[in-house]
Amino acid sequence: MFNLFKGKNGKNVDVAVGNFLQEEKKRHKRAVDFLQLMAGVTAHVATEVWGMADQDVQVSDTVRFDLATQSFFFKGAESDINVQALKGQPFWQSVQQIMYFGQELLDDIKEREEGRKQIVSSISDLTEKIMQVQLS
Repeated sequence: MFNLFKGKNGKNVDVAVGNFLQEEKKRHKRAVDFLQLMAGVTAHVATEVWGMADQDVQVSDTVRFDLATQSFFFKGAESDINVQALKGQPFWQSVQQIMYFGQELLDDIKEREEGRKQIVSSISDLTEKIMQVQLS
């Protein structure tokens, strides 16, 4: 039956689907590696940079990050599901939302870096002025 469908290169559907599934496994692995990287970064930033005490970080309307487990969760209708356990469209949509979150996180870090550099510079200036007054 599948032999009725031929692609541009003469591949039948079985071969095309097989190739897609092999590539999907590779893509999925790369995405999971990214999720693990983001989990480590998010946990560190949430506690050390943002000073969060909450256990949840809202990533999007449908994805949250749990600090206790250092995992991303998809908010399901009945319960939350670890994003790494998802398949298909829900998995890829969640990964995309985490990517957006990652970019926002980077932008936030850059802004905080500039602000904190300014604070440290001001501290240095003020310290120098105080030291001059004390020595006078």
